[in-house]
Amino acid sequence: MADLFAGRFFSSFVILTLLFLIISGIKKLLEKTLSSQVHYLLWMPFLISLAVPFLPACLWDKGSWYALLNFTADSARAKVETGFSHSDLFPLSSSLTGIQDFSVSVSGSCLSSFFSALFLLWAAGAAVMGAVTFASYKKISRIKKTSMPLENQSILLLYKECEKELKIRKQISIRTTPCLTTPASCGFFRPAILLPLHAVSDLPREELRCILLHELAHLKNRDTLINFLACLAQIVYWHHPLVWLALKQMRRDCETACDSRVLSLLSREERLSYGTALLRFTAKASRLPYTAVSAMSGTAKELKGRLLHIKDFQKDSAKVRKRSVIVLLISSLLILLLSPAMTAGAWNDTQYDASQLEFTEADFSSFFQGYEGSFVLYDKNKDQLYIYNQNMAVRRVSPDSTYKIYSGLAALDQGIITPEGSHLSWDGTPQPFESWNRDQDLSSALKNSVNWYFRELDNRTGILSLQKILSAINYGNENLSGGQGKYWLESSLKISPLEQTELLIRLCNETLPFHPQSMKAVKDALFLYETDTYSLYGKTGTGIIDNREQNGWFVGFAVTADNTYVFTANIQGKDFASGTAAVRITEAILKKILVP
Repeated sequence: MADLFAGRFFSSFVILTLLFLIISGIKKLLEKTLSSQVHYLLWMPFLISLAVPFLPACLWDKGSWYALLNFTADSARAKVETGFSHSDLFPLSSSLTGIQDFSVSVSGSCLSSFFSALFLLWAAGAAVMGAVTFASYKKISRIKKTSMPLENQSILLLYKECEKELKIRKQISIRTTPCLTTPASCGFFRPAILLPLHAVSDLPREELRCILLHELAHLKNRDTLINFLACLAQIVYWHHPLVWLALKQMRRDCETACDSRVLSLLSREERLSYGTALLRFTAKASRLPYTAVSAMSGTAKELKGRLLHIKDFQKDSAKVRKRSVIVLLISSLLILLLSPAMTAGAWNDTQYDASQLEFTEADFSSFFQGYEGSFVLYDKNKDQLYIYNQNMAVRRVSPDSTYKIYSGLAALDQGIITPEGSHLSWDGTPQPFESWNRDQDLSSALKNSVNWYFRELDNRTGILSLQKILSAINYGNENLSGGQGKYWLESSLKISPLEQTELLIRLCNETLPFHPQSMKAVKDALFLYETDTYSLYGKTGTGIIDNREQNGWFVGFAVTADNTYVFTANIQGKDFASGTAAVRITEAILKKILVP
């Protein structure tokens, strides 16, 4: 959970900064040529984008929606029924006992601790902001409950006239309270306008009319709902100063847009009354921070800007309105196109999109007793894909030693080694396993899963060439940021079982972008054993974190006299989830499917 949060945290921080700069740049560049309403509306896509990091990445994928709408078709898929007890998994056949599943432990504590501390810090800040916002909400709620319905008939009549001017049909109550010094509008389900008592008794009719129009305009624009969403955003993004600045500017533009709507209904003489009312109430404004309340308040600088706006106000021409709409549409499209980059899926790339893939569901659950995992099987003759546990089959995890298949292919492709000459000399550095303490070739290095051999291959191939090669074959998330020789060991590089299978199908068919001799050399090096029924080729992989086996792989293919079956087994757990365990599961499944 903490590492997923970290992905959301960092990706959203960067993208939201970019979105803020885009909006601010547009507003500054076109400051005099856009309507006040559009200056305000430009913040709406930004406000929507704040929710994106908390949405699954699949929501942006049309294939996911198609699958959701056609979920009944999925339930009709055929199933491969099995029915074996856990005892079918043991013991290993004598042929498989020679498989070496060597792996070394990596430390996950430092990074996990950092992510956990980051999450706890964010949660603490969000809790404090949530408490402050809730206290402010309760305060205005108490003020609203203790307020009294307005009974002054002349003001009520004026209020009805203002509603007609703004073409408001929804019933909006107007109430009075001694607890506020400035008028305010609140609520979006049951909206209300709160007037200070002194405004009812002391305010001239002209100014009172301006105030009522202003508050009604806020409610007509649904500004209280937008303020409520802004308050939620401040809780979640308390750590992001540009989000706070954006929301502050949005509220300022909200007041300017509201002023413009009211000013369009007033004559030149009435605008003077509007400015006077604004001065009167801003000077003694009630402080209502962190609430969804729209009140006539602001800083001296903001007040000066609003007064200048009132002084220079002119109704928007048709040309300005048309240009404003075009700019709003283009800007909104740009912002919303950038928003999916903030999803956790976009940052961590933890899921493979298999929404367009045709497959048959397989029930291999009895083989996975005690483990959480998936199994993908491809029947070449039938051109049919079988998947057990689709959710885990598309989940990207570290490839661990199964990556060495493609490290070898890359080195062969670059001429670092050749099918006839893949020998590398051991440098004498003591290794954790005896079989690593000797010279190796590609075949022995794959069989013994020799880390130093493939690190040396990757060093000679070079990070730039490796990146290009992995991108060319679409290897998982293609992320090599974990460091030379480390990215495939429970680090940045991740791939799903389904992607592993697709790559192996291409390897078997020799359709990967490598020389056919290179692919044949790797396939030959993957040979494990043969029986009377089939020959087995494969590679194990085990992810060991803090001395616990947590990620077990067995990938490969079985060749019979007339067919080829490509498979990937992956298991996950807190411990004992090893490549050896994945081999046991695979052997049991293949035995049932292939052995008469």
